[in-house]
Amino acid sequence: MSWAKHLRPCLAIAAAGALLHGTPAPADALQSAARAATADASGPAPTLRSYRSEHYTFHTNLGRQETVPYGRHMDAVYQAYARRFAQFGIQAPQPLPLYLLRTHEDYLAFMASHGIDARNSGGMFFVTHTLHGLATWTQGPSRDRTFRVLQHEGFHQFAFVALGPRLPVWANEGVAQYFEDAVVIDGRMRTGQGSPERLRRAQGAIRDGKTLPLTELLALSPEQWTRTLRRDRAESGVLYAQAWSFAWFLIHGDQGAHTDKFLQYLARVAEGQEPALAMHNAFGRDGLTDLEPAWKRWVLDHPPNPLHHAAERMDFVAAALRYLSDNGQPAPDDIDELRQRLTAMGFILTRDTHGVPTAYYAHDPNLYRYRRADGHEADLILLAPSGRNLPPRVYAPGLDPEPTLDWERVDGQGLVTVTRYR
Repeated sequence: MSWAKHLRPCLAIAAAGALLHGTPAPADALQSAARAATADASGPAPTLRSYRSEHYTFHTNLGRQETVPYGRHMDAVYQAYARRFAQFGIQAPQPLPLYLLRTHEDYLAFMASHGIDARNSGGMFFVTHTLHGLATWTQGPSRDRTFRVLQHEGFHQFAFVALGPRLPVWANEGVAQYFEDAVVIDGRMRTGQGSPERLRRAQGAIRDGKTLPLTELLALSPEQWTRTLRRDRAESGVLYAQAWSFAWFLIHGDQGAHTDKFLQYLARVAEGQEPALAMHNAFGRDGLTDLEPAWKRWVLDHPPNPLHHAAERMDFVAAALRYLSDNGQPAPDDIDELRQRLTAMGFILTRDTHGVPTAYYAHDPNLYRYRRADGHEADLILLAPSGRNLPPRVYAPGLDPEPTLDWERVDGQGLVTVTRYR
């Protein structure tokens, strides 16, 4: 996913991608087309140092202290992966290799030095004859962006080394998105959140009859999946949303009634059973027949998660505040002033998910509001900056936990957003 701010004309956004065993497969990551267009993949690969966290070896051109937040975060992510599969005794060999580059240009040069064209990717899990690992870069507007990429691509890595290469593509991508949407709070990952945008897309596809029958979704080969992504961006967005929503349903739907059977299915596939037989053994002969209407009802009836709903609106406000700061304009005193100023200048934000753009217009009052945990709507609150020459913080009280979008200035990066929870 990506946010691109503009007045007019729009900035184009490059598609995100991943490489698994040499096969490109889109993954949610953030990348601006302006950066992609000017990046030079032919430059020398950066010199990397290695640091250990509990579960990963970081190969990076960041300093040790710069790497620490990513190490702590990814250790919590790994522990969430391991907990999900603990009952089957499935663990990945440790430490896992993670290549964390400073800039997009560093990332492209490093990947090119290993024969991988990464220009259309925001991060990837890759396997070559000589190297494998999880890779992305840190320089950008949001540390949360890097975390989301690592959470998504990190599951591909965990699945490959812990479950093996047989995991069906729908499950690999569906569960990766499930972990991408999670948040780490006080060192522990909170899963099951669900991106509002992904939920809206899944609900719309179900209502419009655009989803595949589950028998077809579960039988898709990696080659068929990739052909769909290349053929039609809108169709690929539906495919990702359906895979995510079905995995999400199997983990959390019907009060968790399907969770153990889903994990049994994944474990049986990892042991070498054919996916169709594994599904039959885990869910029974009529499993998909019974599950399809239940999955559709559950998705259609499910409201957006309040925390992710607020984060979506906070991202819009943060992009607007960054635009004002970058253009030397004074910060607004409150959210109403921000809305009035953005509306007057015709501010538009374009969000791109799997190549499908969505425009957000500043005159829409809903973009400055969120839904509290009690179901009531409230305005986002602008708080005083946490330091000199920083934009206001963005606060959404009444949630569990309560998020505050804060700012840092990082050498070589400029303004970076960091979401904190309490």
